[in-house]
Amino acid sequence: GNMLYEAASFDKAAEVYELGLAIERRVLEPCCVNIVVTLSNIGQALMQQGDYRRALCRYTEAYAILSLQPEKDIKKLTETLSIIGQISNLLGNHTQAVKSFQEVISMRKAALGDHV
Repeated sequence: GNMLYEAASFDKAAEVYELGLAIERRVLEPCCVNIVVTLSNIGQALMQQGDYRRALCRYTEAYAILSLQPEKDIKKLTETLSIIGQISNLLGNHTQAVKSFQEVISMRKAALGDHV
């Protein structure tokens, strides 16, 4: 998938990533972070194609898995949530976009204090 993505063959990359995701879901635990990487890759390929609704679904699923991790990776959580905000904005859902961005700021402040 990565080679296809780098070659700007985003539709084919998304297909290959989806095949990989199906395999990962059969062999890995549902909350495995490898699945998050694949979901993010799919989301990015879909965004490059302008398929924002499907991309939003993939990133939302990735965020949900990250949220369930026993040790929160604030950097990955906030990056993913920021992308969700960006996609929401592109889809015209400005209220959701603002909500996502506000949550990113809250999470970063909680993690870093006043150094945000």
